[in-house]
Parts: sequence; structure tokens; C-alpha cells
Amino acid sequence: MRGYRLTQQQLQQIIDYYDTGDYQSAYRVIASATEGTDYSGNSWFHHAATINSGVGPASQFITTYMDVSIYMGFDGENIPTDDMYQEASNEIARAVLGRVIEVASGMTLDQFLRTTIFTPLRMQDTSFGVPETKHNRIAENIADIETGRKINLIDVKKTMTLFAGGHGLSSTADDYLRFCQMMLNGGELDGTRILSPKTVRFMSTNHINENISKGNLYLPGPGYGFGLGFATRLEDGQSVWPGSVGEYFWAGYGGTYFWIDPAEELVVSFMSQDPYRRNEHRVLLRNLVYQSIID
Repeated sequence: MRGYRLTQQQLQQIIDYYDTGDYQSAYRVIASATEGTDYSGNSWFHHAATINSGVGPASQFITTYMDVSIYMGFDGENIPTDDMYQEASNEIARAVLGRVIEVASGMTLDQFLRTTIFTPLRMQDTSFGVPETKHNRIAENIADIETGRKINLIDVKKTMTLFAGGHGLSSTADDYLRFCQMMLNGGELDGTRILSPKTVRFMSTNHINENISKGNLYLPGPGYGFGLGFATRLEDGQSVWPGSVGEYFWAGYGGTYFWIDPAEELVVSFMSQDPYRRNEHRVLLRNLVYQSIID
């Protein structure tokens, strides 16, 4: 197995494209950089699926993983700055995993997700982009109540040709609740099995070891580790919001939020479009949910 290589120039190109919202050009750089990569080793997938691929200073990260070639692919002569690495690598890892799925399955990512997850789970309103017949159901993002400004999110009314592993899907609260319930059930819903119970457990377990520096941009927050796609709660204390050990969650840029709490047999799917107040709403939502549990 070998890692894929991103030069400093390629990384800067990706950052610039992301900053301007030109995701398709960023994806083309990623695709060209991963051309011919050997994805045969499980360690490569494990690394790219965890937040390890975007946590801590670049120099520390590269030093830790250079010897096993599962790093983000920088050569020893062109190590990017810590700030560049923090900003870009976590999202890049998800985008690359999406491309790996396409290569391995022979399908585009939207086809793969629809065939293996959305259709079997009857998630009929989940897709990359929203068809014209459903445009009247789109929840537009809310402007800042103080300035009136709006954050420009992905225009889901346009036909999408970029299918990234880390962003771009549209869904409904009902659809995503079905996905969360499948995870809570150990990978099965209404007689349809998507994952094995052991796989769900593996995905929702912490995979960050103590040698990884979390830095100032560690999104899960104190008291949480990170599994394969989810922040996972490690202890009752430390976090500023209530929860249970073993609970896991993630969130979307526009304000969407979900969590799964096996201890309470609880799933929450929250489809807000208020990016300016998303953090406030998430804490309030958790407080409301957990204070209502009395048994």
C-alpha cells in the first residue's frame, strides 16, 4: 500500500478553490492527485475516515505517519504550514474517500449512495441537489438577525456534477431520522440491513490516540473523541452540553445536526438552516431533549 501525494502547490490550489466555492475544480485536483493510487490496505481507509487526517499541526502529523505512508501525501521537501493543513485536510480526506468509492464500485458517488443506502432505507428525499419538482420544499438559510447578511450555501437547485464525500447532500428530517434509526438498531431498519452491528460499533468508537494533537480547531469539543465519521462521547464531564457516554453526533455547515444515543435509545434529526446561530441552537436542543428524560 502507498499513500497518495499532494504537493504544496496542489494543496494551495484546493484551498483557493474551496475559498471561492469552486468545488468542482478542487475535486479535479484531488482526482488527478489520486490517479493510480493503491487503495488495497485497510489502514489507508481507516486513516482517511477519521478526523486524524485533519487534527493537529501538519508537521507533527506528517512526522507521526510518514513511516507507514498513510499521510495526506506530502513529500518531505514540501511540507505545508500548520494553518494550511488545519483548514483543508479534513475535508479533503472525505472528498478523496468519495472518489475511492467511485473507483472501487464503478459508479458515481450519487449512484452508489442511492443504490446501497438511500433506496434500501426508503430515503426518497435524499440526494445531491434537489429536483425541480421539490424546489418549493427547500428551507432557505436564515440571515443574520443583526446585520441581515446571508451566508452563501451550495445552491441545491442547480444540477450537481460534483459528488464529494464530505458535503453536498440534501435531505429531510424524516429521511435522516431513518438513517439514524438504522445506526441505533445496529445497522438494520425495517428488515433491511445496511451494516453489521460490529461495523456500527467500530464506526462509533473513538479512533484518536493520545499522540494526536487536537489543536484549537477540534470541532467535536472537549469530552469527545472521533470515530469513522462521528464525534463520540468519552465521558460525562468536560463537554458543555448533556449527553451519554457512547453517544455520537455530527453536524452540517448550514445548521443541520443529528446525534444517536444508544444508552437512551434516542435519535435526533434537526434540520435547521440558520448558520449564524447553529451552535446556540444545538446546545439549546440538547438541553431541551435531555431535561425531558426523567426515566
